[in-house]
Order: sequence, then C-alpha cells, then structure tokens
Amino acid sequence: MEKKLFYIPARKRIVSLENSHKYKLYSFYKECIEIPNDPIMNIEFTVNDSQYITVQYKIGNTVVNVVSKTDPNHIIKNCSIDDGTAYGPFLWAKVTNGMELVKVGTDLFRKAQKKYEDEHRKRIRKFIVGGIYKWRGSEYQYLGICKYYRQSINSISMHQYNRDTTATIELCESPIWLNLKYNNFHPFKCPRIYEQLSKEELDVNAVLSKHRVNIDNTDRYQHLSIAKTIHVKELTGNIKEYIDKFTNGKRTFKGY
Repeated sequence: MEKKLFYIPARKRIVSLENSHKYKLYSFYKECIEIPNDPIMNIEFTVNDSQYITVQYKIGNTVVNVVSKTDPNHIIKNCSIDDGTAYGPFLWAKVTNGMELVKVGTDLFRKAQKKYEDEHRKRIRKFIVGGIYKWRGSEYQYLGICKYYRQSINSISMHQYNRDTTATIELCESPIWLNLKYNNFHPFKCPRIYEQLSKEELDVNAVLSKHRVNIDNTDRYQHLSIAKTIHVKELTGNIKEYIDKFTNGKRTFKGY
C-alpha cells in the first residue's frame, strides 16, 4: 500500500503522492501536507447521500477531515460502531480510481492490495522475439522490429468515386506484436507489460507469410492493413506491385 499520502484540506480530499502535482497551480496547494498512511484505529464518520462518508481522525496534532467514496455499507458490515465512531484498523487504498478508506483484512482491502501489487510490479523493458506476454487480458507474441507501409487514406468514400484522389505512403518501422486470439498485428512501441508467459522458437518470416493478406487489384485503391504489407527485409507478393506504383511516395487514383 502507499506509504505516504497527500492531504488537501481545502478539498477535503486524500490523494496519492504521485497525483499531488495536479494541484500545484491552485492557491490552496501551500496548505496541503504529506501524511503517513499508517493504520487508523478508529474514525468518526457520517454518511453522505448513501454513497460517500465524511471521515475525521487525528494524526499527531493534525486533524484530518475528508470525504471518502467508501461505500457506507463497507463500514457498517465490517466494523464495530459506537455512537458515530467506527473501529478499524483502516488504511487508505486505491480500489478503482482515487483513494478511499478501507477496513484492513476485508475482501475490499485484499482487492486493493492486489491492485497495488499489480500496478507496482516491475515492468518488462526488454522483450524476446518469440516471447508470449500477457497484456490487457490478451496474449501477444513479440515478433521483433518489422516494417510495414502506412497509407494516408483508409478508404475512398462514395462522393470521391467520380473524381481523382491522391494518397501518400510511408515506410514505417516498429516493434510488432501478434494478438494470438485474433491473429492481428499491432505496432506497440512501449507497452506496459509485466508478465511473460512462455517463449518459443520462431521463424518470423514464416509467421508473417502465413498471416499476410494479398490484394485483389493493384490498379485500384486498396486499404492497407498492417497484415498486407508487414515484412522484415523485403516485401513480396502482389502488394509490392501496388506500392511500386507510388512515385516519390504519392499516387493518384482515378475516379470511376
């Protein structure tokens, strides 16, 4: 859990230190203070609109008076309460977004603890070609640095059919990731990945050839997905004929 917190008396708010910079331009910033996130043994609280609680407790000589988006039922069900005082211990934690007060040892506390551990795991910086990584609930295989072409227009609309349309094209180079569930490519440059699942020997060219999509007509406009132009050294297939018809990175498609 967070070791220190940022207390904003003017807003009756507790935020993490990493978010304290958002308040630097406000006049009340000079009144804000850092406080330790030590266990709070008891709090005085009132319920606001059945969704939030107003909390008051003391740290040394500092009286902390804040609003927490803690569900009041979390306090009522998990704490001993006597005349508006709830007994903990409590800690400030991030359950979804923002800090809220939670009772130590509860399911909500364990959920917040896992979220904190997940967010503070060591991020993987060096990726292995053929490595399979978990990211945002999906599995991705790292293919290394690949090349692909990006066209300036993604489609030609109906009103453009009867007039000429000029497109530009550029060669891009990027780390490429293959989504193993949907078999599509993504040029993620700096993904926040924390977990490697496995590694397999990989012939990248074979993988690209397997997934590369050919086009049906090199003389007419074609939408260029990454899968149509992705390559490591040389581009092959009829897509090369399409791209070779660009002059100095430009090509005009005749209306029809």
